[in-house]
Amino acid sequence: MEKHPNSKVITLYRPADEAEMAVICSLLEDAGIRFSTTNVQTQNLFGAGVLGTGYNLLSGPIAIQILEEDETRGRAVIDRYLGSAEDD
Repeated sequence: MEKHPNSKVITLYRPADEAEMAVICSLLEDAGIRFSTTNVQTQNLFGAGVLGTGYNLLSGPIAIQILEEDETRGRAVIDRYLGSAEDD
């Protein structure tokens, strides 16, 4: 994600697992929203991986981040996703 000089990066969502992350990232791409992810590559790097917690305690949970200027559109994507997930 290319950051503009006056833009702030915010955490949009912390998915439950890598599968949910892939779905949300796909939805953000379809909406034309730039994003980045954190802690994806480190989940199984240390110790017992994601055993019991859903994420590695040393590296922290996976997070999807976007530019603050895209927050309203990003939240709308997340809200639609969560609404459709509840319908299943």
